[in-house]
Amino acid sequence: MSPSFLRINPGHSNDADHPATKFRYLLKSTAPDDRLQKAARDGKLKAFAKVRAELQRCFDQQEVDEFLREFPQAWLRLDRINFMASDAARFREYDRKRFSGGMVNGVLHFFRQAVHNNIPVPEFLSADYSLLNADLGKVYDADVVPQVFSLRKYTFTGGRRNKFWGMGASLTSTADSLGTSPIHRAISVMENLMGIHPSSPPPD
Repeated sequence: MSPSFLRINPGHSNDADHPATKFRYLLKSTAPDDRLQKAARDGKLKAFAKVRAELQRCFDQQEVDEFLREFPQAWLRLDRINFMASDAARFREYDRKRFSGGMVNGVLHFFRQAVHNNIPVPEFLSADYSLLNADLGKVYDADVVPQVFSLRKYTFTGGRRNKFWGMGASLTSTADSLGTSPIHRAISVMENLMGIHPSSPPPD
């Protein structure tokens, strides 16, 4: 969790407003409405059951789209997927087909389905499926994927491309311009999955 998020403290608010502010910014990236502020001031966001009920209400009323889109983007730094562009001479299809957009959408859809279906957290690491469209299906030799641009669930065998961390966006964002980078990938897993921040490398 970002320290700046934990320290959200608008100058015009009081202590009773803080739970509502954090709750609303987490789910909708905006200030809490009057109803949520009143609930916080009445102490209704102090008990776990009350918070869970409010969270369920937000899901039932489809008020969590911002969270489902922005959280995985920030968690996996998907905005940096093309930070180190692939070698255009070696990977011509990557830019021509704009694979990065499909890869990112695959992660976002996976995360959305995981939340809506309330899958166990370990399934992020053990799932035998991914989400592919026709172009990504060709890259992964998944010929049974329909020839459409929408994402479809595809079950892999062999354990290479499945799981949350085996999806194209996760792999590409931790690679360099020519191929995979075990160091980048290890750092990503340590920081994003295990909460471990490795020390800086020694000087030359």
